[in-house]
Amino acid sequence: MRRSTIARAMGCLTAAFGLTIGFTSQASAVYNSQITYTDNVRCVSGSSETSAGSNGGGFSRSWTFGYNRLSNGYCQVADQYTGWLSVERHLLAFNMSTGVWWKCAGYGPARNLSPASGVGLEGNFNRLCGGDVWYATNTAAYGWDGVAWRGNWVVSGNHWVPWAGLAKNTPQPRAPKISAAEAIARGEVRLGSPTGPKAGADQLQAPPRVPGTAPVSPPSVRDGSYRTVTR
Repeated sequence: MRRSTIARAMGCLTAAFGLTIGFTSQASAVYNSQITYTDNVRCVSGSSETSAGSNGGGFSRSWTFGYNRLSNGYCQVADQYTGWLSVERHLLAFNMSTGVWWKCAGYGPARNLSPASGVGLEGNFNRLCGGDVWYATNTAAYGWDGVAWRGNWVVSGNHWVPWAGLAKNTPQPRAPKISAAEAIARGEVRLGSPTGPKAGADQLQAPPRVPGTAPVSPPSVRDGSYRTVTR
C-alpha cells in the first residue's frame, strides 16, 4: 500500500474510534475528523479544519473521503465513481458583542469530477467576517451509493483570527462558551449577520442534492479564495 494510502487509512481508523485532534494556539489548526457513514460495503469520512493560515488572515479546509469496507471490518480508502463524493463548506463566525455564531459564507456543494478517493474545498478567507473573531468550519461529508446520499456534517473547533495577522503577542480572549457545533445543534446559528434569522438543520446540515440535479463545482463566492481539490 502506498504511503499516502496508509496515512488516509490511519485517519479513517482514528475517526472510527471517535478521536478528535485539536489545538488551540494561534499558530495551530483546530481539526476534527469523523466517520460520517458506514455500512457493509462502504465508509465515508469528513474532516473540518480552521487555522490562521499562512498570511494570518484565516484558512478553512473541508474534505470528504470514500472507502471500501473490507471483510475484516476495516475501511480502506479507495477511488469512488465520478460524482459520488460530495463536500460542502460553511464558514462560521462568533460575534462577541451579541454572543452568537453566524454563517458568513458558504461554498459548494462540490463533487469529484473524476474517480477519486477524496474531494475538498479549501482556501484563505482573509478575515471575511472581520478580525479579532473566532471562526469555525462546518463540513458536509457525503457519499452516493446509487440510491441516496449517505453521510453527515463535521464541525471543526474554534480558532481565533486577529486583525494583527501572525503577530505572536496579539491578545486572545477566551473561547466562546458555546461551540459552533453546539450552536448548530441548538438551532441558534444566525444567517447572513449576527442579527439575521436563525438557521434550522435544513439550512445548515442538509444533505446534497441527487447527482445530476446540481452543479458539481461551486459558484463564485465573495472572497474568491476557495479551491476544489481531489485525491
